[in-house]
Amino acid sequence: MGGARQRCFQESARRKSIGTRAVVRMALMPIIERSAAEAAAGLAAERQRNGRTVDMRGTQIAGIVIARRATPATRNVKHFADLTAEVVNPWEAKR
Repeated sequence: MGGARQRCFQESARRKSIGTRAVVRMALMPIIERSAAEAAAGLAAERQRNGRTVDMRGTQIAGIVIARRATPATRNVKHFADLTAEVVNPWEAKR
């Protein structure tokens, strides 16, 4: 391939890659209701103020838990340790 043609091909591939990544990111973004989003935002801000790392996936799940007054069942109980809701680890035997 000639130099100009190769650069054109590379630029086209780069643009397609950027577009694909953007679409994939948008497809992976969860759609949650407003009350859950607001609860998640408040929790993220509180966690950030307390110096905790904010994992948005876990925080969004926690927002849904708070908004729906639900009980989360997860093996990763440490991500939900600051919630007032009871967190159930279904892989752990009851004591």
